[in-house]
Amino acid sequence: MTPEQNIAYQANEIAVGNLRSNYQPLGILAGPENHAEYVTRDGFFASLGACALGDYDPVRATLNLALQYQKEDGQIPLRVEERNHALNYMKVNVTYNPPLARYKSSQLWAGTTVDTSALFIISAMNYVRVSGDRDWLKENLAHLEGAAEWLLQRKNGLGLIEEEWMASWADMIPGGGSVTYTNVLTCKALDELSRTNAIWTKERDDLKLNINDKLWDKEKGYFADRIGRNGKVQNYFFADGNLLAISWGLVDNGRAEEIYDYIDSYSLNEIPIIVCHPRLPRAIDLFVKVVLPYYHPTKRIFAWWGPWEIMERYKLGDKEGAIRGLTALSQVITANETVPEVFNKKGRIVDGTIFKPERGVSWGAGTLIYMMNELEKMGAFK
Repeated sequence: MTPEQNIAYQANEIAVGNLRSNYQPLGILAGPENHAEYVTRDGFFASLGACALGDYDPVRATLNLALQYQKEDGQIPLRVEERNHALNYMKVNVTYNPPLARYKSSQLWAGTTVDTSALFIISAMNYVRVSGDRDWLKENLAHLEGAAEWLLQRKNGLGLIEEEWMASWADMIPGGGSVTYTNVLTCKALDELSRTNAIWTKERDDLKLNINDKLWDKEKGYFADRIGRNGKVQNYFFADGNLLAISWGLVDNGRAEEIYDYIDSYSLNEIPIIVCHPRLPRAIDLFVKVVLPYYHPTKRIFAWWGPWEIMERYKLGDKEGAIRGLTALSQVITANETVPEVFNKKGRIVDGTIFKPERGVSWGAGTLIYMMNELEKMGAFK
């Protein structure tokens, strides 16, 4: 075994321990301490790793918890909490029995969360495909379709899914509109449903066309982060939607290579991957620097996006670069003996005064495990 393989497997072992420590009877917790709630977004992404391990019970529990609190209109909650997530940061312990569902972020101006409804479908279909639990799908397909219908009701005049302020995972950014990340997730969700019923095919194809037509920046060679609700294109680079668009087949190899050319030209993957480049719009940038500096996306690395960058780089043929990135990310995990939520360009965990990033975060652990499983399938460690 090479040194690179050795440290990657060490990091994977830590990730497995982190993820499994967050399994609870109701599902997968986002983290052990600061995020010890059932954040469905985190649980759905983490489920990719749990399924790769064959840990189907916590995945099914996470899906069933989301179903339990799904609204009649089809919306899936962001969070199901047994304690108040926001007050916990101020050391005020308020608990709920039974648990309470939340449908938006704790940020003061946050709008209704959209991405969790798409992730619910993606996670559910992956669970069924890997576990073979067709009975669960038969029993709950109408709920998946209800989530898709709720998403499509948010389609705007551009033919894109629109969201309000602070309504996706990057809820530190006060902006909304047609966000690439959310639209890519929705397209993937529709693609998954099209395998159960062809009626979803046209919706998928239309959205895919609009994403590529309206959000692609031809000059810069990547998807702009969003088109604001005022119609203005915010054409800074955000890794999330770009990487997922590659992974889920929304772009051809030509566009995928353009995206990676941009990443490489600005060395965004020394430790994969800096989320945002070059900077946010001035007013938004100032807001984040003042209010949530430790979550600032142009200076911080979130553990859950690096695995996608590594995995897709390997698929595109840059095997050496992928292993180099895997080694860098693995070194952060092994040095800290945990999968951190967020860290800086030197690999050091970043702490705030009030809001403290999580250690042993399920989302990051699960995506790393998923990536390792995919790399093994491709023969990366032979």
